Amino acid sequence: MRPRRPRRPGTNPNRLVLGLLAHVLVLVVVALVAAAGLSGLLWLMLGRPPVRASGPWTTADTFDALKIVLSVIAGIGGIVALTVAYRRQHLGEAGDRREDAKHFADRYAKNAEMLGSDKSSVRLAAIYALAALADDWIAGRQTCVDVLCAYLRMPCDPLSAGSTAQPGSGAAEEQEIRRTVIRVIVEHLRLPERHPRTWVPLEFDFTGAVFDGDTDFSSTSIAGRIRFDQAQVTGTFTVACAVLGPEATLSFRGTRFLRGQVHLTLSGAVSFERAHIADAAVEVTVPRQYARGSGDAATAAAAILSGKRVVPRTALTFTDAVIGGGSLRIAADREPTGRPAPSDRAPFEQFIDVDLARAQLADGRIVIGGDPYGPLDFTEQAADLGAVGWRLHFPRFKLQKGTVAINDVRCVSVSPNSGRGLDFSRAELTGGNLVVQRLRCENPGVFHLAQIHGTRVTFHRLSFVRLPQSGPDQARRIQDQRRRLGVARTFLDLSSASLQLPWPQFDHVYPADEVLLPEGMATDQVANVPT
Repeated sequence: MRPRRPRRPGTNPNRLVLGLLAHVLVLVVVALVAAAGLSGLLWLMLGRPPVRASGPWTTADTFDALKIVLSVIAGIGGIVALTVAYRRQHLGEAGDRREDAKHFADRYAKNAEMLGSDKSSVRLAAIYALAALADDWIAGRQTCVDVLCAYLRMPCDPLSAGSTAQPGSGAAEEQEIRRTVIRVIVEHLRLPERHPRTWVPLEFDFTGAVFDGDTDFSSTSIAGRIRFDQAQVTGTFTVACAVLGPEATLSFRGTRFLRGQVHLTLSGAVSFERAHIADAAVEVTVPRQYARGSGDAATAAAAILSGKRVVPRTALTFTDAVIGGGSLRIAADREPTGRPAPSDRAPFEQFIDVDLARAQLADGRIVIGGDPYGPLDFTEQAADLGAVGWRLHFPRFKLQKGTVAINDVRCVSVSPNSGRGLDFSRAELTGGNLVVQRLRCENPGVFHLAQIHGTRVTFHRLSFVRLPQSGPDQARRIQDQRRRLGVARTFLDLSSASLQLPWPQFDHVYPADEVLLPEGMATDQVANVPT
């Protein structure tokens, strides 16, 4: 007796038959309704002719009726055949998808097993195999990328993070494998967003990874999240990503920049919270962005500052960061060569917010600004086209040793009522140097309850202008305000700060009579205060 073939789990012959009959019945009903509808429409188009009996039933009428019945049966048979063919094709495609999924799963399992091999050549082959699998397997592309990122996050031999790895050693081989993973990822991030094998929309988690040697993420694009949190960076590290869409984010929370040159070209919201800069030179450049204006400069300025016009904005957050021997430079990019500027440029084409709340400079340098359009004329009374609006936020900032330099910037607030474009509230300046030069602050500079005990502070060529409050005729008031500096109360407020020797140095601060010093301290006690 021939054994019965076991059925696949989840299959029921009666259910399949009922499903086929249901499909046929539905199609027949749809066909009858369509035929009746077309017949009625044709009858209406012919002018609704009356239907009359042509006489007694004859043999010819019988044959005509038989032809109609046979045609209906043939139509139903065709519908059944089409239904069966459709279902067979659908089941075949479902089976193919299952086979493809099984094939991809087998490849994934094999490649993952190879990645854990003790032989470096096998691990290197697994890297390329996983990348090829990600290119073919769209549904599992993120999974393959997660495995590659997880490999970088795994603890490695400390020798692979430095330059002392001997050629041919296991540490050197592991170092080359990790660099290969990075190269594979970068190559896919450089593909256009519409390319079938691009990894631009994916997410990358490099938390705790080690980046040594020459790491280059330049000319890449991102549409998802990339996290370099708690990573360790040595050597030359370059990141220049084009941000595509609101979901694209970069973060360097807790990243340790130990040594080497770091070049970051960033836009959007980027977090460096709790980052540590040891002996590295970190340079952050904000790429050039345009904001469109409308009408004259005063009208566009009123629309921007009131929030009615959106201006490209970059927010760099260094909360609780520590600079202990290295340097941090933040600047706006220069005008792109060979690219014409829009004719309707707004007074502020982009805003840059720098937040160093509770950050600490133990040694080294922080340099912010260096206007890409040349030094500012601090006596200028009209709004410049192409300016970059900065917001520098240093509350509870600690300066122990080193230099903080703010050069050639225009400080503005997010709104005309916020009142702070340059903020050192409750800062603790106990050593080093603070140099603020060629700065135009369009809201007060605030040192509320700051402690300046031992830091040499220098203010050189400063201009402070308080923008008017929101209300009717704001454009006219802004224009009048810019024509007459000091119409509203403008000041550099040190009135609540605690000052000790050496006294702050002032040189060409306009208007000079609005420099507010602590109570009991006359201006002649502070050197070089202009009158």
